[in-house]
Amino acid sequence: MKPEISVIIPAYNAGLYIKQCIESVLKEKSSNIEIIVVDDCSTDQTRDIVMKFDSKIVNYICLDENFGGPSKPRNIGVAKAKGQFLIMLDADDLLINNSIDRRVDILKSDEDLAFVFWDGIRFSDDTADYDHTFHSKYPHLHKILFEIGKQNPIKIPSLKAYRGLAKGDFILPSGLAIRKSVYEEVGDYDESVTNGQDLDMSLRIVDKFPIAYLDIIGFKQRVHNESISAQGHKLIKHKMTLLKKNLSRSSDIEADCAFKNKIAENYISLGYFYKKNRNYKLSKTYYSHSLSYTLSLTALRGLLISSILKLFS
Repeated sequence: MKPEISVIIPAYNAGLYIKQCIESVLKEKSSNIEIIVVDDCSTDQTRDIVMKFDSKIVNYICLDENFGGPSKPRNIGVAKAKGQFLIMLDADDLLINNSIDRRVDILKSDEDLAFVFWDGIRFSDDTADYDHTFHSKYPHLHKILFEIGKQNPIKIPSLKAYRGLAKGDFILPSGLAIRKSVYEEVGDYDESVTNGQDLDMSLRIVDKFPIAYLDIIGFKQRVHNESISAQGHKLIKHKMTLLKKNLSRSSDIEADCAFKNKIAENYISLGYFYKKNRNYKLSKTYYSHSLSYTLSLTALRGLLISSILKLFS
Protein backbone atom coordinates (compact mmCIF):
# COMPACT_ATOMS: atom_id res chain seq x y z
CA MET A 1 0.00 0.00 0.00
CA LYS A 2 1.32 3.42 -0.94
CA PRO A 3 1.97 5.48 2.21
CA GLU A 4 -0.26 8.50 2.73
CA ILE A 5 2.21 10.29 5.03
CA SER A 6 5.98 10.63 4.72
CA VAL A 7 8.11 11.69 7.70
CA ILE A 8 11.37 13.25 6.49
CA ILE A 9 14.33 13.33 8.88
CA PRO A 10 17.64 14.92 7.80
CA ALA A 11 20.49 13.54 9.92
CA TYR A 12 24.16 14.17 10.52
CA ASN A 13 26.03 12.44 13.34
CA ALA A 14 22.70 11.98 15.09
CA GLY A 15 23.61 8.65 16.69
CA LEU A 16 22.84 9.89 20.19
CA TYR A 17 19.32 10.98 19.28
CA ILE A 18 18.05 9.32 16.09
CA LYS A 19 16.68 6.17 17.78
CA GLN A 20 14.55 8.20 20.17
CA CYS A 21 13.43 10.47 17.30
CA ILE A 22 12.25 7.57 15.12
CA GLU A 23 10.59 5.83 18.07
CA SER A 24 8.61 9.01 18.78
CA VAL A 25 7.20 8.77 15.24
CA LEU A 26 6.39 5.08 15.56
CA LYS A 27 4.53 5.75 18.83
CA GLU A 28 2.12 8.00 16.96
CA LYS A 29 -1.23 6.41 16.18
CA SER A 30 -0.77 6.96 12.45
CA SER A 31 -0.78 3.96 10.17
CA ASN A 32 0.13 4.04 6.49
CA ILE A 33 3.28 6.12 6.99
CA GLU A 34 6.87 5.92 5.86
CA ILE A 35 9.94 7.42 7.53
CA ILE A 36 12.75 8.68 5.32
CA VAL A 37 16.09 9.34 7.02
CA VAL A 38 18.47 11.26 4.75
CA ASP A 39 21.99 11.01 6.15
CA ASP A 40 24.47 13.81 5.35
CA CYS A 41 27.43 11.38 5.46
CA SER A 42 27.52 10.82 9.20
CA THR A 43 30.77 9.54 10.69
CA ASP A 44 29.17 8.09 13.83
CA GLN A 45 26.73 5.19 14.35
CA THR A 46 23.72 6.91 12.75
CA ARG A 47 23.49 4.44 9.85
CA ASP A 48 23.75 1.35 12.04
CA ILE A 49 21.02 2.58 14.38
CA VAL A 50 18.60 3.48 11.58
CA MET A 51 19.18 0.17 9.79
CA LYS A 52 17.92 -1.75 12.84
CA PHE A 53 14.38 -0.48 12.25
CA ASP A 54 11.91 -2.23 9.94
CA SER A 55 13.00 -1.31 6.40
CA LYS A 56 9.38 -1.53 5.23
CA ILE A 57 8.68 1.61 7.28
CA VAL A 58 12.04 3.30 7.83
CA ASN A 59 14.01 4.08 4.67
CA TYR A 60 17.68 5.06 4.92
CA ILE A 61 19.35 7.23 2.28
CA CYS A 62 22.95 8.45 2.51
CA LEU A 63 24.32 11.35 0.46
CA ASP A 64 27.40 10.78 -1.71
CA GLU A 65 29.25 13.60 0.09
CA ASN A 66 28.66 15.82 3.09
CA PHE A 67 26.58 18.91 2.30
CA GLY A 68 26.85 20.60 5.69
CA GLY A 69 23.24 21.55 6.32
CA PRO A 70 19.66 20.26 6.12
CA SER A 71 18.64 21.84 2.78
CA LYS A 72 19.91 19.12 0.45
CA PRO A 73 18.79 16.22 2.68
CA ARG A 74 15.32 17.75 2.93
CA ASN A 75 15.13 18.24 -0.84
CA ILE A 76 16.09 14.61 -1.42
CA GLY A 77 13.59 13.46 1.19
CA VAL A 78 10.80 15.43 -0.46
CA ALA A 79 11.70 14.02 -3.87
CA LYS A 80 11.72 10.44 -2.57
CA ALA A 81 8.54 10.79 -0.49
CA LYS A 82 5.58 8.71 -1.62
CA GLY A 83 3.04 10.34 0.68
CA GLN A 84 0.87 13.31 -0.27
CA PHE A 85 1.38 14.77 3.24
CA LEU A 86 4.86 15.38 4.63
CA ILE A 87 5.99 15.69 8.24
CA MET A 88 9.29 17.52 8.61
CA LEU A 89 11.28 16.45 11.68
CA ASP A 90 14.80 17.23 12.88
CA ALA A 91 16.80 14.19 13.95
CA ASP A 92 17.24 15.35 17.55
CA ASP A 93 13.59 16.37 18.10
CA LEU A 94 10.58 14.32 19.21
CA LEU A 95 6.92 14.19 18.21
CA ILE A 96 4.31 14.08 20.99
CA ASN A 97 0.52 14.18 21.47
CA ASN A 98 -0.44 12.29 18.30
CA SER A 99 0.77 15.26 16.28
CA ILE A 100 0.77 13.61 12.85
CA ASP A 101 -2.91 12.73 12.46
CA ARG A 102 -4.15 15.93 14.07
CA ARG A 103 -2.32 18.08 11.54
CA VAL A 104 -3.02 15.90 8.53
CA ASP A 105 -6.74 15.83 9.35
CA ILE A 106 -6.76 19.63 9.19
CA LEU A 107 -5.08 19.60 5.79
CA LYS A 108 -7.65 17.10 4.56
CA SER A 109 -10.51 19.29 5.78
CA ASP A 110 -9.30 22.45 4.00
CA GLU A 111 -7.66 22.03 0.60
CA ASP A 112 -6.63 25.71 0.48
CA LEU A 113 -4.09 25.27 3.29
CA ALA A 114 -0.42 24.74 2.44
CA PHE A 115 0.62 23.55 5.87
CA VAL A 116 -0.34 23.27 9.52
CA PHE A 117 2.05 24.20 12.31
CA TRP A 118 1.96 24.26 16.08
CA ASP A 119 3.98 24.98 19.17
CA GLY A 120 6.69 22.92 20.78
CA ILE A 121 8.50 22.80 24.09
CA ARG A 122 12.27 22.96 24.36
CA PHE A 123 14.23 20.47 26.42
CA SER A 124 17.78 19.55 27.25
CA ASP A 125 19.37 16.30 28.33
CA ASP A 126 20.85 18.22 31.26
CA THR A 127 17.88 20.36 32.37
CA ALA A 128 14.83 18.38 31.17
CA ASP A 129 11.92 20.43 29.80
CA TYR A 130 12.21 24.20 29.78
CA ASP A 131 9.39 26.10 31.48
CA HIS A 132 8.33 27.92 28.31
CA THR A 133 7.29 26.99 24.79
CA PHE A 134 8.99 27.91 21.53
CA HIS A 135 6.22 30.36 20.58
CA SER A 136 6.34 32.18 23.91
CA LYS A 137 9.14 34.38 22.55
CA TYR A 138 7.12 35.51 19.51
CA PRO A 139 4.53 38.04 20.73
CA HIS A 140 3.82 39.12 17.16
CA LEU A 141 2.48 35.60 16.44
CA HIS A 142 0.16 35.80 19.43
CA LYS A 143 -1.06 39.18 18.19
CA ILE A 144 -1.89 37.65 14.80
CA LEU A 145 -3.77 34.76 16.41
CA PHE A 146 -5.69 37.12 18.72
CA GLU A 147 -6.73 39.34 15.80
CA ILE A 148 -8.11 36.38 13.86
CA GLY A 149 -10.13 34.81 16.65
CA LYS A 150 -10.34 31.93 19.09
CA GLN A 151 -11.15 29.06 16.73
CA ASN A 152 -8.82 26.07 16.78
CA PRO A 153 -7.27 25.52 14.31
CA ILE A 154 -6.74 29.15 13.33
CA LYS A 155 -6.52 29.81 9.61
CA ILE A 156 -4.00 32.56 8.85
CA PRO A 157 -4.42 34.44 5.54
CA SER A 158 -1.43 34.57 3.22
CA LEU A 159 -0.51 38.26 3.63
CA LYS A 160 -0.91 38.23 7.41
CA ALA A 161 1.33 35.15 7.65
CA TYR A 162 3.90 36.73 5.32
CA ARG A 163 4.12 39.93 7.35
CA GLY A 164 4.35 37.93 10.57
CA LEU A 165 7.20 35.75 9.35
CA ALA A 166 9.06 38.81 8.11
CA LYS A 167 9.11 40.05 11.71
CA GLY A 168 10.40 36.76 13.11
CA ASP A 169 10.40 33.07 12.21
CA PHE A 170 7.87 31.31 14.44
CA ILE A 171 7.80 28.04 12.46
CA LEU A 172 10.19 25.18 13.15
CA PRO A 173 10.46 22.22 10.74
CA SER A 174 9.53 19.78 13.52
CA GLY A 175 6.24 21.61 14.00
CA LEU A 176 5.24 21.33 10.36
CA ALA A 177 2.86 19.16 8.33
CA ILE A 178 2.69 20.13 4.66
CA ARG A 179 1.30 18.97 1.34
CA LYS A 180 3.93 17.55 -1.00
CA SER A 181 2.26 19.42 -3.86
CA VAL A 182 3.24 22.71 -2.23
CA TYR A 183 6.95 21.95 -2.67
CA GLU A 184 6.27 21.00 -6.25
CA GLU A 185 4.83 24.48 -6.79
CA VAL A 186 7.27 26.70 -4.86
CA GLY A 187 10.47 24.73 -5.49
CA ASP A 188 13.27 23.27 -3.37
CA TYR A 189 14.96 24.49 -0.21
CA ASP A 190 17.80 26.87 -1.09
CA GLU A 191 21.01 24.82 -1.16
CA SER A 192 23.31 27.83 -1.49
CA VAL A 193 23.19 28.43 2.28
CA THR A 194 23.28 26.40 5.49
CA ASN A 195 21.16 28.70 7.65
CA GLY A 196 17.89 30.57 7.16
CA GLN A 197 16.57 28.16 4.53
CA ASP A 198 13.55 27.20 6.65
CA LEU A 199 12.35 30.81 6.94
CA ASP A 200 13.02 31.36 3.25
CA MET A 201 10.87 28.34 2.38
CA SER A 202 8.06 29.40 4.71
CA LEU A 203 8.02 32.88 3.19
CA ARG A 204 7.87 31.49 -0.34
CA ILE A 205 4.96 29.27 0.67
CA VAL A 206 2.84 31.84 2.55
CA ASP A 207 3.33 34.26 -0.33
CA LYS A 208 1.03 31.91 -2.26
CA PHE A 209 -1.06 30.02 0.30
CA PRO A 210 -2.86 30.44 3.64
CA ILE A 211 -1.68 28.30 6.54
CA ALA A 212 -3.19 27.11 9.84
CA TYR A 213 -2.07 27.08 13.46
CA LEU A 214 -3.20 24.35 15.84
CA ASP A 215 -3.06 25.50 19.46
CA ILE A 216 -1.40 22.50 21.08
CA ILE A 217 2.10 21.31 21.99
CA GLY A 218 3.06 18.82 19.29
CA PHE A 219 6.83 18.37 19.46
CA LYS A 220 9.85 18.68 21.70
CA GLN A 221 12.89 20.57 20.42
CA ARG A 222 16.19 19.37 21.83
CA VAL A 223 18.66 22.14 22.69
CA HIS A 224 22.35 21.20 22.85
CA ASN A 225 25.72 22.68 21.99
CA GLU A 226 26.13 20.65 18.81
CA SER A 227 22.94 21.94 17.17
CA ILE A 228 23.18 24.25 14.16
CA SER A 229 21.26 26.90 16.09
CA ALA A 230 24.12 27.05 18.63
CA GLN A 231 26.79 28.00 16.08
CA GLY A 232 26.03 31.72 16.38
CA HIS A 233 27.81 34.25 14.18
CA LYS A 234 29.17 31.64 11.75
CA LEU A 235 25.73 31.28 10.18
CA ILE A 236 24.47 34.86 10.38
CA LYS A 237 25.84 35.77 6.95
CA HIS A 238 23.93 32.90 5.33
CA LYS A 239 20.76 34.00 7.07
CA MET A 240 21.22 37.57 5.85
CA THR A 241 21.69 36.38 2.28
CA LEU A 242 18.18 34.95 2.36
CA LEU A 243 16.72 37.95 4.20
CA LYS A 244 18.10 40.22 1.48
CA LYS A 245 16.72 37.91 -1.20
CA ASN A 246 13.27 38.09 0.35
CA LEU A 247 13.53 41.85 0.70
CA SER A 248 14.36 42.16 -3.00
CA ARG A 249 11.31 40.17 -4.09
CA SER A 250 8.85 41.58 -1.55
CA SER A 251 6.15 43.97 -2.75
CA ASP A 252 4.67 44.75 0.66
CA ILE A 253 5.78 47.90 2.53
CA GLU A 254 5.16 46.45 6.00
CA ALA A 255 7.14 43.31 5.21
CA ASP A 256 9.92 45.39 3.63
CA CYS A 257 10.32 47.33 6.86
CA ALA A 258 10.45 44.13 8.88
CA PHE A 259 13.09 42.59 6.59
CA LYS A 260 15.24 45.73 6.85
CA ASN A 261 15.00 45.67 10.64
CA LYS A 262 16.01 42.01 10.74
CA ILE A 263 18.97 42.57 8.42
CA ALA A 264 20.07 45.54 10.54
CA GLU A 265 19.81 43.45 13.73
CA ASN A 266 21.98 40.72 12.22
CA TYR A 267 24.61 43.25 11.16
CA ILE A 268 24.63 44.58 14.74
CA SER A 269 25.22 41.01 15.98
CA LEU A 270 28.20 40.69 13.65
CA GLY A 271 29.48 44.11 14.70
CA TYR A 272 29.27 43.14 18.36
CA PHE A 273 31.00 39.80 17.73
CA TYR A 274 33.96 41.38 15.95
CA LYS A 275 34.20 44.21 18.49
CA LYS A 276 34.30 41.65 21.28
CA ASN A 277 37.11 39.86 19.41
CA ARG A 278 39.00 43.14 18.87
CA ASN A 279 38.62 43.22 15.10
CA TYR A 280 37.52 46.84 15.12
CA LYS A 281 37.81 47.30 11.37
CA LEU A 282 35.21 44.62 10.66
CA SER A 283 33.17 45.74 13.63
CA LYS A 284 32.92 49.26 12.16
CA THR A 285 32.01 47.82 8.77
CA TYR A 286 29.10 45.78 10.09
CA TYR A 287 27.75 48.54 12.32
CA SER A 288 27.84 50.84 9.27
CA HIS A 289 26.00 48.25 7.19
CA SER A 290 23.34 48.06 9.89
CA LEU A 291 22.81 51.81 9.75
CA SER A 292 22.38 51.67 5.97
CA TYR A 293 19.20 49.61 6.55
CA THR A 294 17.76 51.11 9.75
CA LEU A 295 18.83 53.96 12.00
CA SER A 296 19.36 52.72 15.57
CA LEU A 297 21.13 53.98 18.68
CA THR A 298 22.66 50.55 19.23
CA ALA A 299 24.39 50.59 15.85
CA LEU A 300 25.47 54.22 16.26
CA ARG A 301 26.93 53.50 19.68
CA GLY A 302 28.70 50.40 18.38
CA LEU A 303 30.15 52.29 15.43
CA LEU A 304 31.43 55.09 17.68
CA ILE A 305 33.00 52.74 20.22
CA SER A 306 34.62 50.61 17.51
CA SER A 307 36.02 53.71 15.81
CA ILE A 308 37.55 54.94 19.08
CA LEU A 309 38.97 51.54 19.97
CA LYS A 310 40.48 51.20 16.49
CA LEU A 311 42.35 54.47 16.97
CA PHE A 312 44.04 53.10 20.08
CA SER A 313 44.61 49.55 18.90
